[in-house]
Amino acid sequence: MGVLYSCIPITNTPEILAWLQEQRVSLPSESIFSRDPTPQEIRAALETIENYTTDYAVSRTFWQANVSYTADPEHGPWTCINVLNYHDDEAQSYHIYFEKGSPELILTIMERLSRLCGPLLCAPDSGDMPIVVVPGLKSSEAVLPWYNRSAHDEP
Repeated sequence: MGVLYSCIPITNTPEILAWLQEQRVSLPSESIFSRDPTPQEIRAALETIENYTTDYAVSRTFWQANVSYTADPEHGPWTCINVLNYHDDEAQSYHIYFEKGSPELILTIMERLSRLCGPLLCAPDSGDMPIVVVPGLKSSEAVLPWYNRSAHDEP
């Protein structure tokens, strides 16, 4: 079993704002609201990440990107990005989630997407605290609370 990571645009809807407050997630003061990325934007973001290879699986109703470390695809960092409710239009925004993989790589990809779509929320289904992802986020530092919590949860 692995963790799924939802990529959630930050909107000013009462539901999202209430949920963020409930999760004790603070937004940057300069925060603007965001939107879901398009597959075109996902491709563009992935192209900016050095030393990683992306394999795409795309049909009229399915869109997925498998990202792996080029030097060691079998053992290096990886993740899989899934587009929900894809309808054969790479210029349309869709909700996405990351199916398992390296939390640091996931946050790196989301940081690149935040440059195009605005601040995004990375919400793991593990119960860990969601992370607000903004341009310039240092993924290696941002994942520390997740790793520290996991270390404390060990018996």
